Amino acid sequence: MEAGCLQREAAGIAELVRSLIKSWNAGDSGGFASQFAEDGDLVNIHGMRLHGRAAIAGLYDMLFRGVFRRSRIAPEISRSRLLRDGIVMVQAKVALEAPLGSMAGGHEVVCSALLEHREGQWRVTSLHNTLVSDGAEPRLAG
Repeated sequence: MEAGCLQREAAGIAELVRSLIKSWNAGDSGGFASQFAEDGDLVNIHGMRLHGRAAIAGLYDMLFRGVFRRSRIAPEISRSRLLRDGIVMVQAKVALEAPLGSMAGGHEVVCSALLEHREGQWRVTSLHNTLVSDGAEPRLAG
C-alpha cells in the first residue's frame, strides 16, 4: 500500500522538489515560498523559525539579495516515507554553493520535510534544515 501510494504521487512530489530547486537557483523568493502551505513552517540552517508563506518569502527575499545571492542548490533525496494518505516525509542531502559573502563556498545541508497534498497540489508544510559541520559527513541512518 505505502509503495503504491508513493509511486502514484511521485510525479507531483518530484514537481514540487523541482520547483523549489528552480526558485532557489533563480533567487526567486516568491516562487520558493509559494511551494509552502500558507501556514507552512521553516527552520533555516541557523535555527531561525519561520511560520507562514509570507514570513518565508520575506526572509528569503533578503537572503537571495544578500548571503545567498547567486547561490545554487542540488539536493539528493535519500529517503521518503508515507506517513498517511496525503502526507509524506522526505529527507535529502543538499549541496549548497554560495559564491559570495559570509557563506561563500560549498556546504552540505541535511533537510527533513513534511509534504502534504492539499487542494490537488503537494505543498511543504514543514522544512527543517541543518548545516553539516566542516569535516562531518552527513549521514542518515536507517
